[in-house]
Amino acid sequence: MPLSVEEYQIAQMYMVMKMQQQNTSGREGVEVLENKSFEDDVFGKGQYTSKVYHLQSKVPTWLTTFAPADALIMKEEAWNAYPRCKTVIQCPYFTKFRLTIETVHKADNGLSENVHGLSKEQLAARQVEHIDIATLSTDYWSYMVGGGSGVDLSKFKSARTGRGPLLEGWQNKCNPVMTAYKLVTVDVPYWGFGYRLEQALLAGERALFLESNRNSFAWIDEWYGMTMQHIRELEQESDSLLNEVLMGPRWKGKGSEAKALADPMSKIVLQLQSSLIKSEAQGLLCGCSVLLGTEAQEADLLNRSCFGVPITTSEKSKQWFQLGMEEAFYLHYSLKCLMIVDENKHLMNDEQLWLYMKSKKETFPDFYKAYSHLRMKNWVVMSGVRYGVDFVAYRHHPALIHSEFAVLVLSPEEENGCWHGNSRLRTWSDIHCTTRLCGGVVKTLLVLNVSRNGDNAITPSCTEKFTVYEYTIARWLPERCREDHMVVKSKTSDSAVAEDGTDMQVPSKVLGTPPIEEG
Repeated sequence: MPLSVEEYQIAQMYMVMKMQQQNTSGREGVEVLENKSFEDDVFGKGQYTSKVYHLQSKVPTWLTTFAPADALIMKEEAWNAYPRCKTVIQCPYFTKFRLTIETVHKADNGLSENVHGLSKEQLAARQVEHIDIATLSTDYWSYMVGGGSGVDLSKFKSARTGRGPLLEGWQNKCNPVMTAYKLVTVDVPYWGFGYRLEQALLAGERALFLESNRNSFAWIDEWYGMTMQHIRELEQESDSLLNEVLMGPRWKGKGSEAKALADPMSKIVLQLQSSLIKSEAQGLLCGCSVLLGTEAQEADLLNRSCFGVPITTSEKSKQWFQLGMEEAFYLHYSLKCLMIVDENKHLMNDEQLWLYMKSKKETFPDFYKAYSHLRMKNWVVMSGVRYGVDFVAYRHHPALIHSEFAVLVLSPEEENGCWHGNSRLRTWSDIHCTTRLCGGVVKTLLVLNVSRNGDNAITPSCTEKFTVYEYTIARWLPERCREDHMVVKSKTSDSAVAEDGTDMQVPSKVLGTPPIEEG
């Protein structure tokens, strides 16, 4: 690098911050969990960071045959005791996988032989590769990692320092000059694809080293003159921004948001309601679900509004759907567009259907109240069983956007001496496990605490007396100061900070009508 060792520290921090911002969107990117100072006997004093990389689209296609793309999330821990650094990258899905990068920065032109102090055996196994930032690469990984400066360093000259261009042999002519010596150790002990994955990772790291260090020099006029205090302040702002962007709406591909804006969910549900009323639709009660046969138009509206699951049958004239109890009762009671008959073809009224569903599921009153609470705010609500929760909530159709909230339905009350809610989040270990899972799949844990206010829920009209309290629960980050948090309470939501630091808050618009519905 045509930089001093001291300059490179600032350049590297600026480069990491900027590249993270470039590669983070509502769907993928970098989530910063921790960023704090540390001191130990190995490195001395330095900065510790913990990050999660959600970069599923950059995963090679062949690897998705061994694991779903959503599972290929990388977790990074880094100890930066400049000029020495160590980074460890792991993947929770492949528990035996481990990638370690140890870096030593020296003020030389790259000719030092053994800066890491390797043994004779390690030196014999080591493969040395020189990376020249003045070169360009056009392989697969360079394309996937790219998107940085795009500057030809053989023609680039810094306006503020006068350094450059980097012509052939620049390493022996530039002053100052320094080298980042990186020792990469990868362990992928999996039969069948371990070696292929190992080679892909090494190629990816090489492309990342080249692109990131090219950017460090190409952006010199942006960072030159910054102090360590200034760069740390920018880093903290960037970390907060990254997490806000990553936890925002994650649209599936270009044009998805525009499609949703053009066809809001509230409009689709109104069309479905009108169509079902006009056709005098009847659902057949079958165990813990309702079967509904529809014509093509109604089938399309049910699919677009995300009610029920299509069932494949031999009947060509109708498309059948299986509705969950909360879905069916919402269409029957709240939207008043679906009649339901029992197995004897007898039409069921509101009270009969309510008592039947309550007999099948003790927590049905609470779950129905929670389901209708979200649906009335135009959130799409679907089963959350694959994520270990009760529901997941989407801003629009799952084909256009990923779900934002993993929802648990709780009740704080007892009925006849018995707890009628589910038993989730009764211990801190369950809270920690659930928040970790939600973080891993990029969802916010939303708890809907349904209070019956002493009502015994004999009829469906009782739900009008129920109160829903909304909480979002997130893992507390150690770099946050506890004194910075306030306890916030309102008529519809509560917020608190638990004694162990788990942060439970409700943003002012967390359960309002999705922004896409506004206007």
